[in-house]
Amino acid sequence: MAPPRAAGTGAPSRQLLRAAADGDLRLFKSKCAPRAPPLPFAGFPCSIALSYARSRADVGALLIHTVGIARALDGGKGCIREAVEAVGDRGAGVLHLAAGSGRIPVCAYLVEELHVDVNAVDESGDAPLAHAVRGCKVDTVRYLLDHGADPNKPGEHGCTTLHVAAGARMCEIIQVLLSKGADVDSFSYCGTPLHAAIIGKQDAALKVLLDNHADCNKALSIYYTPLIAALHVHLLKCVKLLIKAGADVKGVGQLTPLIAAANVGLTDFYKCLLEAGADPNVCDDDDPLYKMGPDYLKSEGSKAYKRKDYVSAVNFYSMLSFL
Repeated sequence: MAPPRAAGTGAPSRQLLRAAADGDLRLFKSKCAPRAPPLPFAGFPCSIALSYARSRADVGALLIHTVGIARALDGGKGCIREAVEAVGDRGAGVLHLAAGSGRIPVCAYLVEELHVDVNAVDESGDAPLAHAVRGCKVDTVRYLLDHGADPNKPGEHGCTTLHVAAGARMCEIIQVLLSKGADVDSFSYCGTPLHAAIIGKQDAALKVLLDNHADCNKALSIYYTPLIAALHVHLLKCVKLLIKAGADVKGVGQLTPLIAAANVGLTDFYKCLLEAGADPNVCDDDDPLYKMGPDYLKSEGSKAYKRKDYVSAVNFYSMLSFL
């Protein structure tokens, strides 16, 4: 099916964004005529234009078009890198788009020859590496990490690329990130990558993280450990994996894993916790959380909501049901 007719070729900056695609690198870098022939897909966003490119020749033609656009943006000043970096779509530049589409030759040209900032962020705070991870482009993730991408650079709400990969069961990407220094216990609004894997119901990702020594007792909002999170989303396999890795089955104050399981009738989970050594008769009177009352929890929940920490707010309010 042919693409719909474009209203026009668009501004040079828009055309440059459309051209952030894989193709013949020789063509990408080669000189082109001042007036490149119009392309049937030149008036559309990059992702759409690429979907209609029938062959590498189409993509190559799009890239040739790009060189002329870059020169037009540059104005003949010899500052093509600055001209390219100035182009963006909601803060996402050509490297973000190329990375998200897995276009390594274009990434290589931008990073190695134009020296475009590999850690530049878009309006959401995401670097090109995050775009590559979300696009599940493993080889592009490797390339960017090998060329200076920071695996621990937080994006929106403090989420790192490891949080993203863990929540989407990208086990190979998780391994790649960890091999390049990603912090397995990095913290965001939703907790650690373990929390992200559990919230995303990704037991395979959880196992990879645990095999790489993730802290299975690191809590969000005092009590919300990965074990409590797994109980809340009813993931028995994750509960067993966490217990095997050394998760604390005792819990905090009155908000124990046993109470969390019993509160919603999770019989199998309750038995699993008892077999792991959880004691239904033990409470820690010295634990400050044990002495928390409803007013305190409501107050903390309200504070978390006002600072837009919605996960913590939900956790504090949910704690009320255990008191």
